[in-house]
Amino acid sequence: MFRSKSFVKVSIVTVTAGSVAAGKIDSPPSSKLRKKMVELIGRWSRSDIPKDMARKHGTILKGESSMRIDNQGLITRKNEHGEIRYANLQLQYGSRTYANVFVPVDVRFDSSECLCAFLESLNDGKPRWLNALSSASTSYSHLDL
Repeated sequence: MFRSKSFVKVSIVTVTAGSVAAGKIDSPPSSKLRKKMVELIGRWSRSDIPKDMARKHGTILKGESSMRIDNQGLITRKNEHGEIRYANLQLQYGSRTYANVFVPVDVRFDSSECLCAFLESLNDGKPRWLNALSSASTSYSHLDL
């Protein structure tokens, strides 16, 4: 597989009702809990993303107590370029989900896009997709640094 050293630009798309079987996102947390969640999101770095997100399920980044970012598994979507695999990432505290982002596993993208998507989802309680804007049919590893 060809590996690109450059990033593919992605767009952040809000999930609309009925477009995906995403889990329920809980009401926005208290301001104190929200501040801790924003700090956890801010700690995100490329090294926190598993090298093989398609196989790594479970906690990706741990915060205080039971706060964490988890990979809940893969979802496959079809588009004009074929099938795209997405990791279902969720910001959780205890058994509740407060933000949800679907990240392409075979596309190299700037991790700041994922940070923005998590913050948007936390703010309005709606899941986000990171969609590649490239029309290239070649897949890129988002972890091939």
